[in-house]
Formats: sequence, C-alpha cells, structure tokens
Amino acid sequence: MTATMVTPTDLRSACEAFTEYRGTIRIQGAGTASTWAGAAAATDTVVDATALTGIRSYNPADMTVSVGAGTPLAQLQDEAARHGQRIAFDAARVRRGATVGGLIATADSGPLALGFGSMRDLVIGATVVLADGTPARTGGHVIKNVAGYDLAKLMHGSYGAFGLLTEVVLRLHPTPEAHRTVALDCTLADAAGHTRSLLAEAQEPVSLEWADGTLLVRIEGTTDGTEARARSLATLTGGRVLAEDEAAEAWERHARLVDSATVRIGSRPSRLPGVLERFEAPAAAGLATGVATLSMPTDRIDQVHDAVTEVGGTSVTRGAADPQARPWGRQPSALRVLQVVKRELDPAHRLDSGRFGAWFDSQPGVSEAAGGMAPVSSATTQAAEPLAQEPALTRTPTDSGGTAPAGTEQEDS
Repeated sequence: MTATMVTPTDLRSACEAFTEYRGTIRIQGAGTASTWAGAAAATDTVVDATALTGIRSYNPADMTVSVGAGTPLAQLQDEAARHGQRIAFDAARVRRGATVGGLIATADSGPLALGFGSMRDLVIGATVVLADGTPARTGGHVIKNVAGYDLAKLMHGSYGAFGLLTEVVLRLHPTPEAHRTVALDCTLADAAGHTRSLLAEAQEPVSLEWADGTLLVRIEGTTDGTEARARSLATLTGGRVLAEDEAAEAWERHARLVDSATVRIGSRPSRLPGVLERFEAPAAAGLATGVATLSMPTDRIDQVHDAVTEVGGTSVTRGAADPQARPWGRQPSALRVLQVVKRELDPAHRLDSGRFGAWFDSQPGVSEAAGGMAPVSSATTQAAEPLAQEPALTRTPTDSGGTAPAGTEQEDS
C-alpha cells in the first residue's frame, strides 16, 4: 500500500490533513529516530511535520519562545544564543537535525538532564491536533501556568500515538558565563562511588556521565567560581580539569556512544551500574539520572530487556534491532491508563501506535508477559478503574468549526 504524503505548513493545514484524508495516519519528522522502538505500521496517510517550522514569538525578557514543532532544535539554539540564552537540552541527535516535536515525541534527553531535566520539564505550552482534526492548546507563555489539560506532557514519549504537535512553547535559560569539565578514567563501580560522593558534597554539576571508561563531570557558572569548583572537583575525584578542546572532544565521544547505541535503559540510579555490569558492551550512563544507552548485538537485546525488568526499570530499542527482538522491555504499570487515554483521544485508532508494539492492541485489564498474556496486578487495576469509569471529555466548538476538549484554550485558525 502506497501512503499519501501530506506536509502541513500551519495549524489550519495540519487540521485539514486529519479531516480531509480518511483512514490511518502516521506522523513523521526529520527521521533521526525512525528506527527507535517498534516498527511503524502500514498507513493510509503520512503527515510530515518538518514544514511546521519557525519561531512564532520570542521575547527574550520573558525567557520563553514559541516555535513550530518541526523546527530543528539546533536552529533554535542559534537564535537564542544571539540573546545570551539557550534551551538547556543537549540530546546527541540534536546535532543530526532532530526537531523540537520529535525530541518531545521520543522522550529523548541528554547529559544536561541532571541540571535542567528533559524536554518534558522545558515545555510550558503546546498546540496539538488530535486524531479527529481537533486543535487544542495547553499551557501558555507563562512558566507558572496551570490552565487546561497538560497535553504537552502527554505527548512526551508518545511517538505520535496521541496527536500531532504543531507548536511548542519552551522555557529558556541564560547561557552560562563559563563551563568546565572534570574527567577521570575509572571503572563503572568507581564512577558510581564518585557519583554518590559528588552529590553528597553538593557540588551541583549540571552533567555527570560515565562514558565507557571515563567519568565526565560538567559544571557551569561564573568564570572565577567555575574555575575554583573545577579544581575542587578534580581534587575530590582524583581527576583532571580538561582544556576547552579536550572537553569538547570528550563530550563528542559521549554523543557518539549514545548515537551508536541499540538500547536505552531507565532505572533507579542505584540499580543502573548492576545492570550495565552484566553486559560487556560500550555504554554511556547518567549515573545520577538513571538513564543509559548500551551498544549490544541486536540478538541479545531481549537479554537486556529482561535484566532491566528484573530491577523494575524500563528499556527500549534504538537503531535497527533484530526483527524478532522485543522493542520494549516490560509494559508500564500504567498501561491500562494509557489505553484509556488512547481510546479517548483516538477512538478509531487512526494514529499509528505500532511503535509501542501490541500495547494498544490488547484490551484494558491485560498486559503482555513473556510467553503470553497475564492479568495486570490488582494494584494497577484498582488505580486505573476510576479513570476508566470517567465520562468522556466534553468537547466545545472552535473558531474553525471543529471541537476541542473543554478546559483547553482554542487556537485561532
């Protein structure tokens, strides 16, 4: 089946792509994560979001910016830098042209997540087109904004299964006056020990990563303060303060490790080293955040999934994995809630959810287990039942004649 390609350029044409074309829809961006998670399903229409670009509004004094979701983050960083500001986010694939919307949809993150969080923490507003063509706006341009449903956070890690992001409002941070990196060649076990010591000393690193044999600690601040803290960190760890070019190369190596990984892991930070030590493979690990990437042979990815599941973590494939390998580790405890949300926002299952494997194919109340299907835990069932019995969202007319969930601000079309 040959899919129809549609490339909207604004909110109106994005809504029309959903209302004028029938059947199933797959949302795609720049393609920097096209092989992550499960395989996309065959579809009737592909909505290409890469033309939803450009800065919509930017007032440096407010430290917020509204941008089309198809805008490459690297371009946005260049514009913010002219005003001494930045989006405090540095996922490895940003350098390959990853878009703002794609980074949100895949829940990607980088070393700066320790100091500033992921995109989920930086998004303060968004405009979303739902499966029936309904435009809905959540949040706004004020950082402390609690109006309406927080659809932006729902889109984080959704791989396009809940709706199309068309516009995103991000909070900005000042560009630091100086930054320094301290490096120490050590084992993973020693790196974990140093991580605990550094966090206990309140050194406030913005990044603390183990890059396959080297512990990297990055700090930011004033020039004098950063120099003094870097020397203190070097003394504390036994490492050395890297020159600027050395630091750039060290973090570039870290990015290459992440880019070449075949599986991403998330667990409690205290349990992460134990998982990584079970596999002799190149790895990059946020020992304070609990997020790591591992370059495993594709035929061993299921072993990683199983090991991560044993410690209560999550895992997902990156890159072209073995077709027989599971794209995800264990299903989340909130799977039933996600199924209810999917049924509410996309009752006809128009939006491709193949990236999640069979998660949205099963009925609420069951979850996949190795070798078959098993009931979800009673704790999960009890927690999800009230949501499952909630009445459907009330929808109200929009200026364009469509509808949107009550409680959201409407987008003028």
